[in-house]
Amino acid sequence: MVSEPSVNEIIVHGIVVGAFQENCWVIGNRRTGEAICVDPGDQPDEILAMAKDMGVSIRYIANSHAHIDHVLGVRGVIEATGAKFLLHASDLELLRNTASSARRWTGTEIANPPDPDGFLADGDEIDIDGLKARVIHTWTRRRSATSASGTHISEWSYRVGAKPRSTRQASPEASAPGAAVSTAAFRFASPWTRATS
Repeated sequence: MVSEPSVNEIIVHGIVVGAFQENCWVIGNRRTGEAICVDPGDQPDEILAMAKDMGVSIRYIANSHAHIDHVLGVRGVIEATGAKFLLHASDLELLRNTASSARRWTGTEIANPPDPDGFLADGDEIDIDGLKARVIHTWTRRRSATSASGTHISEWSYRVGAKPRSTRQASPEASAPGAAVSTAAFRFASPWTRATS
């Protein structure tokens, strides 16, 4: 007897959050209701409301990198969902300096985001209950405040990323000439996947 394949329908929603206007994505599996949040840059309540509207629960947080504009919402999403936080190991020091970056660039006092529950490396797969995200590790070198690497956010059946906007501010750390950053892109796939937006 041949069983019916289970279909994992990808649900993708994005939201622009925070003073830095960072793109955050929630990618979910409609069949199971589980999701991953990529780059929760700020406003965790808005991100959580979007996930609720999508009908999904965030189980993982994966950050493309740990600049302040990408991590300010991590703590709030973790506290509300218990999600596992994943990041490339080379960004751990940057993550641990989030509070000092916030003080320096915005004049606000915040706590550092928690340390990751796990580290991502090129080729790793994150399983969101049948939906697979493959990590693609990339290196970029920012030369000035006008160069932005926010375009390698996520990739699945079609490319999703930040659209260049002349009004977008680069993250404060981008102003350090020659500062190297590690970024990760994610490719989502399933043997039986249909993408929706």
